[in-house]
Amino acid sequence: MGKKAEHEFTIDVERSLIRRRWRGEVTARFVLNATSEIQAHPDFDGSFDILSDYREVELSITPAEARAVMDTVKGWHSGRIAMVANSDILYGMARLGQVHLDPDMSKVRVFRDEGEARSWLLEGRGGEREVGRAMDRKQHG
Repeated sequence: MGKKAEHEFTIDVERSLIRRRWRGEVTARFVLNATSEIQAHPDFDGSFDILSDYREVELSITPAEARAVMDTVKGWHSGRIAMVANSDILYGMARLGQVHLDPDMSKVRVFRDEGEARSWLLEGRGGEREVGRAMDRKQHG
């Protein structure tokens, strides 16, 4: 068994950005519970962009569970999603998620580099906000 799952998030209302950081052995149930926590936050807005960092994750999700989680995301989120994954396995799983969530790949992208992910989100907002500064905001979780 791997390291205990952890999830931290920030919601930057000024930049319309939800920043998520995952660590440890992540299961489908854990992802759904963490997502419910964000949705219950008073600053939550489903149209905000998401920068989700999976670089410290050990994934314990079956393909069927992954599809169920992605279908849940489709139901509450309309903004862009940038996923950061460094291992080949996580990157590949995130790419499968990208295709499932966004077949034309205009709103969901997977990156190996966090800076590139932030730049893509910034570009999507016409350069009107500085995504990187959201990384330093107080974290919830």
